[in-house]
Amino acid sequence: MFRLCGVVLFLFVLACSKEPPVASSQRKGNATLKALALPTASIHPSPSLYRFTVAPNEWIPFTVYTDTDSVRVIVNPTGSDAVLEVARGNRPPPNSYCPAELNETPTAFKNGETLYLQACGAGRTEIRIEEFYYDHPIQHYRAIRVEQADLVGDYRATARLLPAANEYDSPQYTLTATDVDYFRFDLDRTARVEVFSSGTTDTHGTLEDSWGNWIDANDDGGTEQNFKLSKGLPPGTYYVRVRGYFTYRSDAYRLHLRIRGEKPTPIEETPTPEDGSASGFNIDLVYLGQSSLRARHKRLFREAADRWEELIVGDLEDIDFSANPYTRWNADLETRIAVRDTVDDLRIFVGVKNLEEGIAGQAGPIWIRFSNQLPILATITIDPDELLTSDDSFYALALHEMTHCLGFGTLWDIFCLLQNPSTDNPLADTHFSGAAAWLAFILSGGADYLGAKVPVENGGDDGHWRSSVFGDELMISGWVWPYDAPLSTITAASLIDLGYELGGDSVDEYRVPQSVAKPVAAEATPRCQVIRRPIHVVAEDGRIVDIVGP
Repeated sequence: MFRLCGVVLFLFVLACSKEPPVASSQRKGNATLKALALPTASIHPSPSLYRFTVAPNEWIPFTVYTDTDSVRVIVNPTGSDAVLEVARGNRPPPNSYCPAELNETPTAFKNGETLYLQACGAGRTEIRIEEFYYDHPIQHYRAIRVEQADLVGDYRATARLLPAANEYDSPQYTLTATDVDYFRFDLDRTARVEVFSSGTTDTHGTLEDSWGNWIDANDDGGTEQNFKLSKGLPPGTYYVRVRGYFTYRSDAYRLHLRIRGEKPTPIEETPTPEDGSASGFNIDLVYLGQSSLRARHKRLFREAADRWEELIVGDLEDIDFSANPYTRWNADLETRIAVRDTVDDLRIFVGVKNLEEGIAGQAGPIWIRFSNQLPILATITIDPDELLTSDDSFYALALHEMTHCLGFGTLWDIFCLLQNPSTDNPLADTHFSGAAAWLAFILSGGADYLGAKVPVENGGDDGHWRSSVFGDELMISGWVWPYDAPLSTITAASLIDLGYELGGDSVDEYRVPQSVAKPVAAEATPRCQVIRRPIHVVAEDGRIVDIVGP
């Protein structure tokens, strides 16, 4: 009995002890493993989590951390794709090392040193880190993915143009995580348009007009998890915005466009521009609607252009559209405009169309330069009734609208020269704040005017001189015939405030009416309509780099 109790007591003590008995050889083994523990090393940020896209001229910095003297980094080991190049140093290499090679020569790194990686091609690869002296593997980054660069623009300004075809199926695109792809298509007729995607990506599509206004949107209206949009649309330019429903997933998709409706109107090639002066500032004129514009009208437009070519003496940079042609439907002129050559300095497209009741013409820039925000392409639309007016009247109208094409009243807000606009407050004392125009207004008899200088037509216009102050000056909005329409020094000076270099003497004699001494509200009925639209900003090679305006 005593022996049995002793055994039970022994088992109880053994079970309750904090550390079970172990052999002496096991204890020695633990000490040996601790002595042989491998060093640690890592790359930050983790290459396995980094989103690589093919960029053979870009070096991406990473930092190596290790608790040993030095480690070697092996990029593209056997069994992976040769897509990454590696370098070290205080700054990235000045040149590209692409194309990449398998088993990239191991490079030694110490703790805190910078490692540069370059994505040369698309594929999957790995990176291994080994101890420098003993070749012990320390860290292994697997499933590093390098994707093709995004082939579709992320903004309307860089949208990918879809061909003008009744049926179009795109190549395969990759919709990367958090990515947005923009496409653009032009309609030259009223038609029913279907836009949809195909593939394994869960897509969401939005249809927008040329101003960026939302028309329609869809999530899963197509096959499986693809979007599908179907809409009857008038002629114009439209954008399709595609994004993934899940922002953490990347996958492939294709875009499809179907246009159903009337047969397309034959598209005539844009006429060859009528060149202006051979040197200095140049205005090219392109006449659309040949049956409406007679030789008399073209002559008067040319005389108006010659007037400004004489006044503006500074040349602007040429814009070469040969590599990035401009081909778009223009709603103002109701036709397609194409530019594939070099523009020096301004090209104006002139057409005839029925305008709103009482409106004689409308005009404004459609593309401006990135370097100085001055116009490259512009449009003028004339109401057919104006074709029957006298030469003097039509010349004044042509000169007036051409001045808007140069930026008068149409680019003031971009240059921050329009103060206290009246779009929200029709009674606002709206004025132009350019220094050159302000001085010209004072010297032209406006020193006694008590309102803000230089007064601009309010009541929501904001694009002309105030007719109740300026009388019959060229750039008022509500002229009444007979209309002298003098081109004043004030108007010419306002172009200096935009950045033009003026040096000619083709301005007319003009004085601000002496009866004007205090702010006067707008009274005239407008005869000219300033076009306010989104304006594309273009680099010297014709690439769209931004969109400004409303």
